[in-house]
Amino acid sequence: MLRKTVNAATFMDYPDKSKVNIVIADDGNRPEVRELAKEYQVNYVTMEKNKHAKAGNINNALEQLDAPLFAIFDADMMPFSNFLTSSVPFFTENFAELEEDPDHTKPIGFVQTPQSFYNADIFQFNLFLQDAVVNEQDFFSRDVNVLNGSNGHALFTGSNAVFLREIVDKVGGFPTDTITEDFELGTKINSEGYISIATREPVSSGITPVDIKSVIKQRTRWARGVIQSCRNMHIFTNPKITLLNRIILINTWLYWWSFSRRLIYIAAPLLYALFKVQVVNANFWILMIVWAPGYFLLHFVLGDTSSNIRNERWGKSRKLSLFHICLFQLFWNQSGSKLRNLR
Repeated sequence: MLRKTVNAATFMDYPDKSKVNIVIADDGNRPEVRELAKEYQVNYVTMEKNKHAKAGNINNALEQLDAPLFAIFDADMMPFSNFLTSSVPFFTENFAELEEDPDHTKPIGFVQTPQSFYNADIFQFNLFLQDAVVNEQDFFSRDVNVLNGSNGHALFTGSNAVFLREIVDKVGGFPTDTITEDFELGTKINSEGYISIATREPVSSGITPVDIKSVIKQRTRWARGVIQSCRNMHIFTNPKITLLNRIILINTWLYWWSFSRRLIYIAAPLLYALFKVQVVNANFWILMIVWAPGYFLLHFVLGDTSSNIRNERWGKSRKLSLFHICLFQLFWNQSGSKLRNLR
């Protein structure tokens, strides 16, 4: 996997290739990784006794590098040949605008390109919909975050992003007090008056988890980390956070508390069928007055503001589909165990 990423990075186009330095940051001190770097003639940076995981590894590498811009790639995220030519020009244009109008033009802190994946996600894979629906994460990367970026406050999602080195140094490097250093770093950069933008066209591709255990582990980490970072940043009271950015951050924070509502929706039919517990007690006209306007308004807003990546019905059905996939895999595992015993 790492070989694929390093190989892809060596094929990135740039007008002056001598200015492109590829670095493998290995905090595991693995001889095979050192040999891989030597094989592809790229730089190799190691460290002893990493105490801060990914953030500590990147900070250590940055201490040994000196460049005005740098890009971050996870080990599985392979950049396309046009990655640099699609992202670096935003900074060069911004430099020119700053010289012409330094009082009104805000500097760009980072450019986030979409998270793209070359394997089917958990919904596509288990529901056999690879050719019918897009990747589950595309809605955030290519719709929501692009909208955030159009307001100058795109969120950093951990990989395939290009940064202005001076602002990363100014905020103290990658945060080590959270498990989502990407989210917190982006927030700190915006809090210092630097804007961030997100692009729509994928210029890299990686691997997304397809089994329930990996997905739950991934989303639990995201949820814990975002809530932790929001607490660290004091998003409700921090005077450095602008009103627009505060709204974006609060919306991100609230998203991870929506699980309780979804659990009720999933459990409601089962509660009534098994125990005659009626979660909602309403007649037709109450539903039309209270529920219907919100439902159709949400459907209209999503259809008007997003592309064909997402709609309101598919958004709900994905959550229910995840529940069904969990049941299916549980049943499959139990059935497989019984078959093995029979054999």
